[in-house]
Amino acid sequence: MLKLMRLEAQRINLRVYFFTALILGGILLLFAYFTANAARVTGETEFMNYRNIL
Repeated sequence: MLKLMRLEAQRINLRVYFFTALILGGILLLFAYFTANAARVTGETEFMNYRNIL
C-alpha cells in the first residue's frame, strides 16, 4: 500500500513538472515571437527612415 502511494505521488510530481515545463515553454515561445516581431517592426521603420534621409 505504501509503495502504491509513493508511486502515485511520483506520478503527480511528474505531471506537475510536465505542465510547468509546458506552460513555461509556451511563455518563452510567445516572448520570442513578440520580441522577433518588435525587432522586425523597428528594423522596418529604421530602414524607412534611412531611405527618407537619402
